[in-house]
Amino acid sequence: MEGSITAALALTSPRSLCPTHSEEGRRRRSLSKSNVNRFMNHLLISELQQFNRRSISQRGFQSVYDAIESLRQISDVKSRLDKEKLQNEIRHICSKVADISD
Repeated sequence: MEGSITAALALTSPRSLCPTHSEEGRRRRSLSKSNVNRFMNHLLISELQQFNRRSISQRGFQSVYDAIESLRQISDVKSRLDKEKLQNEIRHICSKVADISD
């Protein structure tokens, strides 16, 4: 029995006994690389999703800002028109008062 163990050990190469060269070692490295790849893919996907969310929210804020700016411009134009209309009405009333005074 002891002779068969010694013979079996003699037939196995030192590389096959080393964990880095054994099938188990290769499997572990493969799993490790696979886990790293999965982690990197997950990290990349989450970064892209965050970028998309930021981009969408920035576009949303830009839309709100543009709408407010449009309303501001409309308000400015309306104020100018109201001012002109009021000035015309004041001139008209002043001319009526001048006609009545004469």
